[in-house]
Amino acid sequence: MKVNLKILLIPLIFSFNGYTQDTIVQQDTIVPNEYIIPNSKPDPERFKIPEGNCGEACLSTVFRMQGKTTPQKKINASGTIYNRGLHGSEIKNVVQKKNIIHRDISIVTTKYSEYVREIIIPIILSGNPILLGVKIYPDTHPYWSADHFILLVGYDPNTDKIFYNTGHLRRKISVNKLLNKEDGYSLLNKRNKIYAIQFAGSPKGKLFDSNISKP
Repeated sequence: MKVNLKILLIPLIFSFNGYTQDTIVQQDTIVPNEYIIPNSKPDPERFKIPEGNCGEACLSTVFRMQGKTTPQKKINASGTIYNRGLHGSEIKNVVQKKNIIHRDISIVTTKYSEYVREIIIPIILSGNPILLGVKIYPDTHPYWSADHFILLVGYDPNTDKIFYNTGHLRRKISVNKLLNKEDGYSLLNKRNKIYAIQFAGSPKGKLFDSNISKP
C-alpha cells in the first residue's frame, strides 16, 4: 500500500498509563508464534510531569535500544522549554537532534485497517518498534488526532493482538480494538490522521522498508 507522508502536529498529549487495555503482560513469558522485539522492555522510571510522560517513556526505551540510554527528564529537556510532557512535533525534533535512527511514517488516510495490516504489523515483525499516537474513547477531545503515545513492540498472530509499552507497563491490544470506537485506545479520529514513527531496534539496526512513499 502506497500512502503519502504528511507532517502531523499533535496539539496536546496527556498520559493515561493506567487506562485499561486488555491485561498487563508478563514480559518474560512468550507463547509460541508470539513475537516481541528484543530489548524492548518499558522503562521502569515513573517520570512525573504535567500532561504526562507518555512520549518520554516511549523514547527512553528507543534510546536504550539504540545504545543511547538517557533519563526521561533529559529527553524532555532536549525537546521543550515548557514544564510539560513532549508534544508530537517536539518528539520528532528530539529524535532528529539526538541522531536516533528513525522514519516518520505518519499519514492521512481512511484506510486504517490496511495501514495496520500492511504497514504497522510488518514493521513490528521486522524488529522495528513504532511510536504511535492513539485516541482514547470516550472522546473528550474530538478535534485532536491523538491523546496518548504508546510504543508498539510485538505481535501475536494467535490472537491478532499487538504488544505495546505505555509508561512503565507492557500491555496488548487487539487489532480490532484499534479499528473501532469502543472505550479505550483507537486509531480512528475525525481528521483521519495517524501519528507514527518507526525506529531501528539496535544501535546499527536497519529500518524496514514499509513501502511508504513521500509525495
